[in-house]
Amino acid sequence: MRELWTAPEPSFAGRFFRFDGVRFSPKPLQPGGVPILVGGGSRAAMVRCARLGDGWHPMNGPVAYLRDRVRELRRLWTTHGRGSDPPRIVARCEFDLLDEPAVDRSAPMVGSAEQLLDTITAYEQIGVSELALSTSTANVDRIRRLQDQFASHLIPHAKS
Repeated sequence: MRELWTAPEPSFAGRFFRFDGVRFSPKPLQPGGVPILVGGGSRAAMVRCARLGDGWHPMNGPVAYLRDRVRELRRLWTTHGRGSDPPRIVARCEFDLLDEPAVDRSAPMVGSAEQLLDTITAYEQIGVSELALSTSTANVDRIRRLQDQFASHLIPHAKS
């Protein structure tokens, strides 16, 4: 992808795929192309992220689990010569804002406003730079309600 995004006349010859004599446009406006986030929690996914990605995209990981994985990713990042800047980490989480505190915290971004603010702070402390929140519903009214709740209960506490 990076070759397509950056070269005026892209070509590539790899083990499983090759191309040349192609044109690709429009090119992304962002220098170097669109960031590539590698998903998956396996060791192989972490190595792939450290070798080839711009960041990691884990799913629904509780803070304690991600803390260890982030530590490992940073070690791999350095091992693969990616520099001293930490990788971008965009955690994907199921989101629901409840009136009462959640007893089951297996979905870290499902809970009361106070629980979610604590989770966001904990994610930030371990190096998560962004959250991608999912509502897993096609119910547009529910999605709008969750967006409104997020805006009124969580955004006012966000750091600028």
